[in-house]
Amino acid sequence: MEIIDNMRKKVRDATLSALKASSDLIEISKINMAINSEEQKIKSLMFEMGREVYESYKQGEAVDAELAEMCEEIARAEMDIEDMKLKILEIKNLKRCSGCSAEIDEDYAYCPKCGKKVETEKVNRDEEEEESETASEYEDEDDAEDEMDNDTEEDDE
Repeated sequence: MEIIDNMRKKVRDATLSALKASSDLIEISKINMAINSEEQKIKSLMFEMGREVYESYKQGEAVDAELAEMCEEIARAEMDIEDMKLKILEIKNLKRCSGCSAEIDEDYAYCPKCGKKVETEKVNRDEEEEESETASEYEDEDDAEDEMDNDTEEDDE
């Protein structure tokens, strides 16, 4: 009987030990889930804070120089993404409606979804770049003329 009692005791101890270990694992898992939840909350808040800073930057509000540099990098990345999307549309022989952003056939003059007259964004962006380059050229020409005028005035003296 003593052998049976010893076996019962060992089985009971092993069962209690396994039960304790599993309850510890459950508790650790619960704590890890809580930690992950809090970390996700922090990431979400940081993301939202970053979004608010970037929106402020886009609206012309003052931000730190370091943050402004990051915002400019984001803006460049967004423009690159938009250019890539336009290239995809080009490959598919499609264009995007400026009214509802629907992808429509290049041959359509009006959007079948919203009815707005359609111009491709690529054309608009190219026109903006040309206007900006033209404005820069005029500024450069004005600077050159001013410099020539200054040189002429100095020669006259």
